[in-house]
Amino acid sequence: NNMGSYEVMIENEKVDDYVALVKKYLKEGYWCEVVSLEDRFIFPDEEIVLSSSTAKSIMDKCKAMEPSVKDISNVYSMIISNDFYATDYVFEDEGRMINSEFLDGLTPKDAIGKMVDYLEKKGYGKKTVSYNLRDWCVSRQRYWGAPIPMIYCDECGWQTVEETDLPVLLPDISNFNDILPDGSGKPPLAKDNDFVNVKCPNCDKDAKRETDVLDAFVDSCWYFLRYPCTEFDNEPFSTERMRKWLPVDKCIGGKEHTVLHLLYARFITMVLHDQGMLEFEEPFKVFFGHGLITKDGAKMSKSKGNIINPDEWVEKVGADTMRMYFRFMGDFSQGGDWRDNGIIGMHKFVKRIWRINTELVKYEKDDSRVIKKYHQMLKKVTEDIEALSFNTAVAMIMEFINTVVETGYISKELWMEFIKVLAPFMPFISEELWELNGGDYSVHAQAWPIYDESKIQNDNVTIAVQVNGKLRTTVEVAFNSSEEFVVKEAMKSEKVQAHLSGEYKKAVFVKNRILNFIV
Repeated sequence: NNMGSYEVMIENEKVDDYVALVKKYLKEGYWCEVVSLEDRFIFPDEEIVLSSSTAKSIMDKCKAMEPSVKDISNVYSMIISNDFYATDYVFEDEGRMINSEFLDGLTPKDAIGKMVDYLEKKGYGKKTVSYNLRDWCVSRQRYWGAPIPMIYCDECGWQTVEETDLPVLLPDISNFNDILPDGSGKPPLAKDNDFVNVKCPNCDKDAKRETDVLDAFVDSCWYFLRYPCTEFDNEPFSTERMRKWLPVDKCIGGKEHTVLHLLYARFITMVLHDQGMLEFEEPFKVFFGHGLITKDGAKMSKSKGNIINPDEWVEKVGADTMRMYFRFMGDFSQGGDWRDNGIIGMHKFVKRIWRINTELVKYEKDDSRVIKKYHQMLKKVTEDIEALSFNTAVAMIMEFINTVVETGYISKELWMEFIKVLAPFMPFISEELWELNGGDYSVHAQAWPIYDESKIQNDNVTIAVQVNGKLRTTVEVAFNSSEEFVVKEAMKSEKVQAHLSGEYKKAVFVKNRILNFIV
């Protein structure tokens, strides 16, 4: 803070020693941030590791101590406002130029334009634009698809359909044999005279409607704008709702969408932005391309005859088994390989959960092992859902079920909490289990459980023992053991004794992590 600032630069392996030193001498009303592989804030009463979940509490404590940071919005902005970190800290938002003379303070976009102007004035070159584009044919000769709202008149040429006549709807075809391709080159809709023959919007003479339809990509490249506004007939989307809901936080699609859909969606969004109809240029904050499902190592195709029919397997093993198997099959971004014996194994696991509900749910106090494993599982599954790591989440659920079976029972209270965690993965069976155990309304309407960090900690921890900052051995002790006890255990090591000769000046101790003897 501004009551006294100084910079300390040390090797990362010595950070723990520095933190221990700061804790010893830090006065009330001061804090010390440690920017390293793991960013930490040291306060007189506690040490907080910087993360998305702790950033607000850190900022609140800093603002309470130091008036000059009260107008800074978040802890990351506060850190990079310090010249010590300006060139060392990762800043995820768009930054501004520094150490760049006449470009200082500009955004990268503005700086590029100014650099080009500078180079032109100096005669070093001139501005050119390379358009790496090709024509996009948006029409298709099909029956299905959005009709193109254009009318051709022999006298007036191409005319747009009157706005009052929008949208143009596809005709109802009673017999599709009447519009099948006949080699004439005409699209299917050209054979429906009632659809084709219209009046010119300009001169009211006989004219013909455009019979090609739009490529499906034209529709899908702006559907996210329409979804929040489906009840509006007088406009495609509401600017007010766009401001509230858009851009899309995360778009998930197949690998084939990574180029085409993403390219077209960005193009349309940027056009609408340039027209002043949208306040954002990019439609998606994040695009996530999921992997491909193969069959016994080969890509599925009709020609190979290795297509999996989900309906058949749902009939055999149920929808929840299918859902769990797909999620457990592999990394979501990489896809996975379908094997019949794999889904049979998953079906056995699903039935195992059902048997626990009928045989092992008791009105008893839970075993400590089950409680610990539940909170470990809950934390892991919570984090994995956010990260779309469904396969590792399912693996952790399996570990928890194994612990319950090994223990021989689980309390009804904890079982009900587990059903909430299971619900996104097995929605149908979870709903049934919830009702059988007397749950209110629906499991899918319940709040997501919150894990207890204190119940996740290991019973024992491994402490690194150093002499003058160099690792000499490790000792395993009970979690939260005192410094006195850890020193006593470390002194039993011959490796430590060989470097101490029985004496040391002081010991720097970080609970549950490290003990460093200073000789």
